[in-house]
Amino acid sequence: MLAKADQELLELAVRERFLRAEDLPEILAELRDEERSGCGPLLVGSVLYHHRWLELPQLLRLRAMTRRWPVHCPACVTRINAFGVETGQGLLCNGCRRELVVPDDPVAPFFRPYVRASATEEATVLDSSAFPLEPNPNPDLIERTRHRVVFEPYGYDLTERAGQGASGVVYRALRRPGGRVVALKVLRTDMQAHPILVRRFFREARALSHMEHPNLVRGLGAGCAGGLHFLALEWVDGEDLSKWCRAYGAVPPETALRLVRDLASGLAALHDAGVVHRDVKPSNALLRPDGTACVTDLGVARVCDTPRLTRTGQVVGTIPYMSPEQLEDSHAATPKSDLYSLGATLFHLLSGAPPFAGRSAMEMVECLMRGLLPRLDGEALGLSRPVVELVEWMMNFDPRSRPAGAEQVIRGIDALLVAPPTGAGGGP
Repeated sequence: MLAKADQELLELAVRERFLRAEDLPEILAELRDEERSGCGPLLVGSVLYHHRWLELPQLLRLRAMTRRWPVHCPACVTRINAFGVETGQGLLCNGCRRELVVPDDPVAPFFRPYVRASATEEATVLDSSAFPLEPNPNPDLIERTRHRVVFEPYGYDLTERAGQGASGVVYRALRRPGGRVVALKVLRTDMQAHPILVRRFFREARALSHMEHPNLVRGLGAGCAGGLHFLALEWVDGEDLSKWCRAYGAVPPETALRLVRDLASGLAALHDAGVVHRDVKPSNALLRPDGTACVTDLGVARVCDTPRLTRTGQVVGTIPYMSPEQLEDSHAATPKSDLYSLGATLFHLLSGAPPFAGRSAMEMVECLMRGLLPRLDGEALGLSRPVVELVEWMMNFDPRSRPAGAEQVIRGIDALLVAPPTGAGGGP
C-alpha cells in the first residue's frame, strides 16, 4: 500500500499532466514488482524517475509543489521529509537518533551517515522530529535495506531476496563490472560475531573454491563487507527439489533416478576432495533450467583433516534425512552418511513426502536410534522391486551394508535406467 505522500505525488503528477491517468495501472504494477523484489524501501519518486516515467526537472517541481522529499534512514528505514534542507546538511534521525547527511543525488532513497572531519568536531545537525514521514517497523525490511547499502560499494547490486536458510539469507545480485548474476549468501546477523560459526560459514567457500563440476554450485568468492560476512556463489535459475515436490507431489521413478544420479555425481566430486556434505536433502538440491540437479549449501560440511568445529555428540543436519551414526555424533559422519541422506532424498522424490512424515522430532530420533527405518510401499506407489531395493540399500542402518561410494550408486541407477522402471507419479 502506498504512503499518503506517494499517493499525493502520483495524483499531482496526473493533474500537472506529467503522467496520464491511463498509465497509473502500469505504474502501480511496476511499483508492486519493486516492492516484491524485497531489496529496499519503496520510494515512488525514485521509481518513477529510474523507470523513465518522469524527468528529473518534473520530479523536482512536484516536490516543490508538495513540499515533500522523502528520504530513508539507512539504519532504521524511517522516512524523513528532507524538503527545504540544504544538500550536505546534517540531520538527526527521529527513529534511531543517528546522525545523517542529506544526499547530493536528488533521487537517492537513503541519507548518508554523518562523518566528522575529526574526533573533536562538534556535529551540526537538525532534529528531524519536526518533519518526519512514517517509520517502517518491518525488521526484515530494515535488514534488507542495510544489506543493500553495505554491498553496493563492494560491487554487488542486490536485486531480490531469493531465500533464507538456517545460516543466512540469499540474494540475487549483479556483480560489477560486467553485470554477472550471482547468489550472495550473507551470514545471519546474530552469527556474525561468533568465531566458530564464521569459520564454518567460510569453510563452504574453501570447499567449493577448487571444484568445477556441473552437479555442484560453484563458489565465486567470499569476504567481509561492512562487518557482514558473505559468500558469492553461482546463480542457479531454478527451484530446489523440495519446492518441486510440494508443487507436483511424487516424481516419476525415471525422473527421480536421473535427478539422484546427478546429485550422486556431485557428491562423488565432494567425497574425492575429502568433503562430507552432512546435510543432503531436497531443499539443498537445485534444479537447473536444463533439467539436471546440483548440490548446494555446504554450510555444515566437514572437510577431512581439519580441526572439528562441532563438539562430540553435537548434531548438525536435518533429522528426516540424517543417518543414525550422524545423529549420534555429527563429526562421525562419513561419505556413507551422505549416501544414506541421498537415499532419503530419493525416498522423498518417489513418495512425495520425507521419511518419517507425520512423526515428531523425538519419535524420529527414537526410530533412528533403534533402527526402525521407514520403508517405501512399492506396491501402493507402483514402484518396481529393484527401485525399492536401491532405496533400502542406500538407507541401510549399518553403514557397512550401504554402497561403497557414490560411484556405486551411479552404477546401480544406470543399471535401472537401461530398462526404465515403471511406476505412477506426478510431476510436470
